[in-house]
Amino acid sequence: MLKLSSLDSNWETIAFYLIEPLINDKKRRFSRQQILKDIDNVTPLLPVIGHKKNPQHTEESFQRALENMRDKKWLNFLGGGYTGEYELTDTGYNILQYIKKDFNNIRENVACFRDISTKNSKNKYILRKKGHHT
Repeated sequence: MLKLSSLDSNWETIAFYLIEPLINDKKRRFSRQQILKDIDNVTPLLPVIGHKKNPQHTEESFQRALENMRDKKWLNFLGGGYTGEYELTDTGYNILQYIKKDFNNIRENVACFRDISTKNSKNKYILRKKGHHT
């Protein structure tokens, strides 16, 4: 399990992880649809960062994390219906910059994670111990 710095929620870490490639210091807008398209690729990382439960309702949990981030004034909801347009606030951007080193740790462990994972029938990764075969 990776020891990540400062966020209270693993889902907030995942949200920032998905937001990070979509923004820069001048362009901070992104859509819910943009980040949800990759949610199935990153939810297998939850156990790697210390999430104890196997997520059953990933979109709902992720949406709740976005709402919490909005309530903390880390991002603004701009509307947009289903696609959900958001903008990272200055505070949110500063937090993202602070935790970027955590993302590098996650990325370094992705290769290791995939080595000890297997895909299920829905093409999602299931964590298994190295040496165990399913």
